[in-house]
Amino acid sequence: MAKQGLYVTDIPELGQPWRPLHQYKWSVWEEREEIKFPHKPGFPKVLNNGQEFVVAKNGSTALARGICVKPAIAVIDITDLPEAPDLLSGKVVIDIPTTHATAYAEDYFQDGYLYVKSGTGQGLNFPVARSEAIPASPASATNVTITIDGEIFVELDTTSDVTLVSSPFRNMAISSGAVGFGGLPPDEVSADAYFWLQKKGPAVAVASSAVTTGAALTSTTAGGLATATAGQQIVAYSIEAAANNEYFQVFLTG
Repeated sequence: MAKQGLYVTDIPELGQPWRPLHQYKWSVWEEREEIKFPHKPGFPKVLNNGQEFVVAKNGSTALARGICVKPAIAVIDITDLPEAPDLLSGKVVIDIPTTHATAYAEDYFQDGYLYVKSGTGQGLNFPVARSEAIPASPASATNVTITIDGEIFVELDTTSDVTLVSSPFRNMAISSGAVGFGGLPPDEVSADAYFWLQKKGPAVAVASSAVTTGAALTSTTAGGLATATAGQQIVAYSIEAAANNEYFQVFLTG
């Protein structure tokens, strides 16, 4: 009989080959030090109760449950590629200028994006598979290789201005204000661990000030939720009233 649907053979935790992929269970309450196919940062999970999650990777600080978090996004603008990329290998060489002030470890930009801002190929967006370490304030312009996840299907050249952006699902940290909300961890998360980040649906969060039922909520510098004022990003609505520092039920808007 022919096998139907999506199957995998390279996940030892399954205990048997050709087991349906949907049976590879990973609870939303569970964190992991490593993950395997098909999971990667950004991989979605939708439960039948309306809750929506994605795989995320924490940064260097442990997270409490129900605290608003967001990614530490890094952006590097590169003016003109020093050489045309290798189309088949997906390797793009970029020049890090002497004015670049922040160092990034190897693969900091993994699962992020390299997009073409202007020049040949402008508007294209390529997912990043690997990135070499990026130095801070190099003595001279330094070549760094970025490996694209897949082939580069357009012949970029030295007129291509590119921008390197880190993943929105890696390097999570406690929210630092009312902009850039990422989601809520449903349970405590260790430093550098992979976990399920809730993006939408019913959730439990911490109030950073007293809120009323049905209030539009925004994230605050302490990672709690408070009533949004005009112009602030609305990330949830309160299902019930809550006092300051109290856990309460909310509906995340996604």
